[in-house]
This record gives sequence, C-alpha cells and structure tokens, in this order.
Amino acid sequence: MGYDSDPVRPVAPGKAGAGEVRLFSVAAALSYSERWQAFNRPRHDEIRLPPI
Repeated sequence: MGYDSDPVRPVAPGKAGAGEVRLFSVAAALSYSERWQAFNRPRHDEIRLPPI
C-alpha cells in the first residue's frame, strides 16, 4: 500500500521484533485498496491479451 494511503487512513508506528513497522486496520486497508485498484488498474475488457 505504501505511503499513498498514510494520509487517508490512520497509521500507527510500532515494532515487530527489532524492525520498525506501520500498523493499520485491515478493513481500512481493504477499503482503500478497492478504490485504488478501481482508479489505477485497467478494467478486464481493456487488457489486450496476445493471441493464442
């Protein structure tokens, strides 16, 4: 998801072992990704596949 979603969804800094992580709600991430994909990914009928 990256930094694009940070301003839109609440993200809390945390730790996982010795590493620094960003914690967020899975439901919020799914909601964001659905909207992101609709805007940034081509529709199935727009994808041109090579002939078989």
